[in-house]
Formats: sequence, C-alpha cells, structure tokens
Amino acid sequence: MAQPPQHTSSTPVDWPIGYPCIAQHAFRDENSDVPAGTRGKIVRTEMGYAQVTMPYLEPPRSGWVPQSYLQIGTTRKYGDIHVEVPPTLVNSPMPEQSNINWSKLSIPQANRIFYDRAQVQIRSGPSNQKRITIVSEAEVPGQPRGSLEVTIPSGVPGLDVGTWVHPVIEMMADGSPHSHSYTRLPIAGPYADWNQANSWALKIEFELDNGSWQHVYLSCRNPYEARTPQLNWPGAFDVYGHGIGIYRYLQQVQLDRNSKQAWMYDYGLARIKEQKFDFLTQTITPEDVLPPNKIVKASSMKTVGQMQAELGQLGLNAFGNPGQMDQPSKGTRRPAGACDSCYLHNLEGRNFLPDGSAQDVYPQSQRTECVKATGGNPNERAVCVRCRQLARPCTWTRAVEDCPLDDPRVRALLPRPYTIQVQSIPDPHFSVHQVAMQ
Repeated sequence: MAQPPQHTSSTPVDWPIGYPCIAQHAFRDENSDVPAGTRGKIVRTEMGYAQVTMPYLEPPRSGWVPQSYLQIGTTRKYGDIHVEVPPTLVNSPMPEQSNINWSKLSIPQANRIFYDRAQVQIRSGPSNQKRITIVSEAEVPGQPRGSLEVTIPSGVPGLDVGTWVHPVIEMMADGSPHSHSYTRLPIAGPYADWNQANSWALKIEFELDNGSWQHVYLSCRNPYEARTPQLNWPGAFDVYGHGIGIYRYLQQVQLDRNSKQAWMYDYGLARIKEQKFDFLTQTITPEDVLPPNKIVKASSMKTVGQMQAELGQLGLNAFGNPGQMDQPSKGTRRPAGACDSCYLHNLEGRNFLPDGSAQDVYPQSQRTECVKATGGNPNERAVCVRCRQLARPCTWTRAVEDCPLDDPRVRALLPRPYTIQVQSIPDPHFSVHQVAMQ
C-alpha cells in the first residue's frame, strides 16, 4: 500500500473516517492515479492527505490524495448532511485517558449511542481462532494486563486473518439491556449495575472485494466463564467484568481502586469526540468530550430480597416454599421437579401446536441436573447449584412452560442465544457537500 508523501499542511486532520468522497480535480503521482470525479471513501488521514478507496474504478484501487482535492459526501450512517471540521481541541490525552480515539453519535429518539473507533486487524489466536483487540487496560508493573479480546466467527466471507474491520459499540442511552448485548447475560443478575454491563452491543463493519459493506454483531460464547478457573464468587463472570468495564470506560467514569476486585477490569477513561448534530443547519461538528471527574466504587451485590422482588416483577414465582409451583405443572419438566432455570436450560427448543399449546423439544442427553447447593443457612430458601452461580433464588413458575423462549421471564434466567447474523449496509444516494473548515 502506498504511503502518504512527506508533506505538511495546515489542513485539519480530523476528517470523518468512513465518509464517501469525490475528487474535485485529477491527482496523479508515482503511487496514485485519481481521475477527476472519482467516487470513493476516506479510510485514513495523515499529514494533509487522505487515503481513499475507489471501488468503482476499473480496476478498483486505493491511493493517497491531498485533502484539498476532495469533497465529502453523505454517509450511510448520518444521512444527507455535511460536516464541519474544527481544529483539534485536545492535542494529547489526559494521563487517565486511553490513547484510542472514539467517535460518539447520540440518537435520542432511538435510545442509542454509537461509538466508533479506528479500524483493527483480524489476527490468529489460540486454537486457530480469529481475534481482534478492542481496548486494553493500562500497564501496571507486576500486574497482568487485561484486554477485551473478541473472537471472530468462522465461516463469514470477508473476515479472514489480516482483514481490517471497523468496530462499533452500540449502547442503550438509558442503560437498559441491549437486544444484541455482547455479554449475553440473563436480564436478572446479582449486581446493582448488571443492566449497564448488558447495555451495549459490539459489531464490526467490513468492506467486501466488490465495494459493498456488511456488519455482524459479535458476542461472548460462554457468559458464565470465570476470569480465572479458581474463582467461584457468584456473578464474578469474566464477561460481566468486561461488560461493566467497557460501560465505565465509555462513560468516562473512574473506578475507585480500593473497591476493585482482582477479577474486575479497569480500562481507564475513553478519549471521545462527540459528533454534535444541528437539525437547523443539518450539520455535524465534532467536539471533544471531557471526562466528568467522577469516581465510583465497584457495584454492590443485591440482597436475596431484592432479587426475589426483581424476579417477581417479571412474573416469576420467587416466593413460597422451595419446589412449590404457583400453579400445577404440566408434568413435562426434565428433570422432574427442576426449578425454572434448570428446566429451561435443558430445552433444545419449543414448538407451538395449532391449538396454541407448547411442545418442548429436548436434546438427546440431559444438560444439567437440578442439584441443591450444599452448605449455607438451613433456614434460608433452598437454591440449586446453577442459580447459586448468579446469587439468585430458584423459581418455580407454571407460565414458563407455555411461553415463547424469548419471553422476558425466560431471558431473565437464561443467557441470550448465541447467533451470527451478517447484514448488508446499503450505500446512500451519493450527494456532495463542501466541508466547512474553521
């Protein structure tokens, strides 16, 4: 790939990466051949130049073009708008901030906040897996350095080792669980900030050889895996640590070091430029987001009473004597007498007959027994080993024997199913706006 010429320019370098562009004038040098009117997309900027992919030329190519030769068009994300590009407000990050630049766009009507970072390259990982790194903890002498390492699903065309992809984090603005959450944790969990850990999704956007774009959501394969094999603290799952760590990171909230447990992650403070949208002028202006200087302690665990109340509000029977159903069971649970969580975990699926009745589908071998956890206070409500993992009481609810498996009562107890869905990203109708420099 050609490198940008050694050239200095007063042109701001904060051009919006990922936007389509068009060449106002022809530009040719020993590495680039860009006819006037060429359509492309900006993938990188450096020293007054922009690297542009040109999939519509024959043959398709990529080259470095002076920014002054280009006009910026619409974007598939932001619609028919233009972008004002101010000088950088913060030239270097604060000591607590990550050195990764994130772009933030809020869509209040959709209850979504989008965070984009620079592209990352797929690399080989253990057991022939493909992986990318989203963010890493700061180095602390004598301590292991944690990072969010994400596995790329196999069998997806265009996602080979060496491919550059664009990570995007979608966060629910109100902190509620995201329907494609990376963590895949059940809705109900033992920590007060459980929802926030479940509130964001991670997807990667990538370009195919034909110039079209696709995205796929990524998620954790084993949400109940502990950070270390020796750790069996309830709810201390590796993915929960990542989930709440990324939430704090993008909210630019510092974690009180004295309350940090060994299994938790602390990514520091993200360095963010928010794209402020002016509806009147249809303009986006990038502005630095300064951290709020807020320090929080690690979340406390909910009490048994709080967990019972939360499950009860969702319609689950978390009260009464252990094993006592709120209504007579259909008698089809495997194993017999299992609590809701163990019963649902054993299901392969559920079909609905023409009369509306539910028919459970079981795998050939049973996945789990419903075994009462040993120890503890004999006067407390009995709990099985599986439910103890999440420090929650067992529930026995007739309604979960008839409802769809994506019902909130089921999702409160089970992780979201692991799925891979590749979707196309349509190109917008191309139109050009002159970028307003300040």
